[in-house]
Amino acid sequence: MGLSRCIPERRRAPAAAVPEPAATPGAADAAPVPTGTAAEAGPSSGDCAAMIAGGLDFAQAIQAHQRWTARLAAYLGGSVDEVLDHRIVCRDDQCVLGRWIHGAGGRSYGRLPSFAPLQACHARFHEVAGEVVRLHEQGTPLRAGDTLRNGRYPQYSARVQRLLATLHGEVAAATPPARDLPSR
Repeated sequence: MGLSRCIPERRRAPAAAVPEPAATPGAADAAPVPTGTAAEAGPSSGDCAAMIAGGLDFAQAIQAHQRWTARLAAYLGGSVDEVLDHRIVCRDDQCVLGRWIHGAGGRSYGRLPSFAPLQACHARFHEVAGEVVRLHEQGTPLRAGDTLRNGRYPQYSARVQRLLATLHGEVAAATPPARDLPSR
């Protein structure tokens, strides 16, 4: 199964489209996230099995970035007690994917065609997510909501997901299969 199944049809962006965080570093990927509709939450875990390559679970990274939309919407709507800080949210090195991009993933796979576009788009995704939080903090919830629904956020979100699916194929092709050790 290809990772493109992990991306809801309505969220897919064309390849030529526009080139994750928490209150504490790393918490973005582990924190419980409020969910919206089934379409917002993405496919069930049965539909999108773990797709690990190069030390990263690409399906999990896609799903974590899908959950940001519902998480930010709940934050803007005041339906959660979560406190987000735009200075953390805007950083692309705080989530599992960002740590992989800036660490082992970059060292091992930075030369692959989709890596640099993913790195740049992932950084923009976090900048815009941080902007949504900043606008809310500044008392302009309508602008924050508009940025989340109609601004650059949905474009970057969809593009990160598509690039992750593409990079997964490249990493899987570049990673030699594990060999079984001979039994003794």
